Amino acid sequence: MFNSVGRHVTLDLHWDEQSPVLVNPEILMTAMRAAITDANATILHEHTNDFNGGGFTGLFVLAESHASVHTWPEHGIATLDVFMCGDCDAFEAVTDIVNNLKESGHDPDSKLETKIFRGFYLRKKDTERDEET
Repeated sequence: MFNSVGRHVTLDLHWDEQSPVLVNPEILMTAMRAAITDANATILHEHTNDFNGGGFTGLFVLAESHASVHTWPEHGIATLDVFMCGDCDAFEAVTDIVNNLKESGHDPDSKLETKIFRGFYLRKKDTERDEET
């Protein structure tokens, strides 16, 4: 039986009209920070960088890996990348991010989510069984 060290999610969020979410880093960073904390992940560092034209990049360095966001207001999109290992669940964290945005009145018009299990390995018990046969 295989196991994985972590869960990785990419998430594209779309808004039909110019949304303040895409130009105001605090909206997305607040939604992400709350979801990360609720997932019991440890934030080691947080950084945002604003770009001319209104977009921004935000990054959370976690003890359990990372979470990032990049926005393109001219296209109405934000892309997120959340990877967590250990007992933290990136799948649930991404669901919480979207719910946090909805609760704050910034519900995306559409989303595209890709879930990936990362770092596959054989469990020791299975390896021992394979060696016996």
